[in-house]
Amino acid sequence: MNEGTQQRKVHYVFEKGDREHEIIKVFNDWSEKNSVLSGLRGHGFESKQTTTLLQPADLIAGIVQRCVLRQFNAFPSLDNGLSRTRLKTFERYYSEDGATAAVVSGHDENSCWVANAKSFSFLDGVSKNFFQRHPQQLKKRLKRLPFRPKPKKSA
Repeated sequence: MNEGTQQRKVHYVFEKGDREHEIIKVFNDWSEKNSVLSGLRGHGFESKQTTTLLQPADLIAGIVQRCVLRQFNAFPSLDNGLSRTRLKTFERYYSEDGATAAVVSGHDENSCWVANAKSFSFLDGVSKNFFQRHPQQLKKRLKRLPFRPKPKKSA
């Protein structure tokens, strides 16, 4: 919000699968509640076979995760009291082969962040407060499209 990027249009593409119904609910809630994000967020679902454009995102996430895990193994704390930390903070833990620097080069100063546990606690609190104020929405949410894990395939 401080950077003014919340009002930019964003389209999210997810892999088709088990959690699809939960994601749909979140986007529907944004639209139904006339949120400030209404009309600014879109979404789609693609099968694993057709999501080749998502594969680079998986690669980038894996490279960044390795960097953060190296830091965490050296000093088991990422929480600086803030909701997020600049990736650049972990620069001394970038991979020795230069892969981390190559992936985030030119972006890590202002655009690359690592979400801390405080972010997730905050988001959980937002959901909890919303459902406390609107208990009828929780009942509706629980009725529609309940999560049903896929049955295990027999060998």
